[in-house]
Amino acid sequence: MKKKVNIGFTLKNIVTEQFAIIEESYTDKADINLRTDIGFGIDKEKKLAKVHFKISLQCTDQPFLVLEITTFFSIKPESFESFLSEDKTKLTLPAGFAQHLGVITVGTARGILHAKTEKTDFNKFFLPTINLVELVKEDVVFNL
Repeated sequence: MKKKVNIGFTLKNIVTEQFAIIEESYTDKADINLRTDIGFGIDKEKKLAKVHFKISLQCTDQPFLVLEITTFFSIKPESFESFLSEDKTKLTLPAGFAQHLGVITVGTARGILHAKTEKTDFNKFFLPTINLVELVKEDVVFNL
């Protein structure tokens, strides 16, 4: 059985990188597709992990709703140091931790999407639940 490790972190910042409603690309007569993309980054000096998340709702392969956000997480120094390889050339975010940061980021995106579309016809589009275990299957490793 794997030993549970407490990782100290806090949500530090949320940045909405892009938001767009492209009304002319939307039709209620076409199927709607959701495209998602998630990526991770680090700032070694500031001991930050970041999660970049983008969604695009599309009709006939044309996006009509786009949201791109980045969340920044401050990691306690002792936790951050535990992610470093012995020779300090790699930093590894454990898959479970990366998934957890992803869940927080997706939930944040869901709230931003609601707030940005409130009182518009596009408020009926919700970001569905997304299984981060399927998106982030392995540890996230950075070469330093």
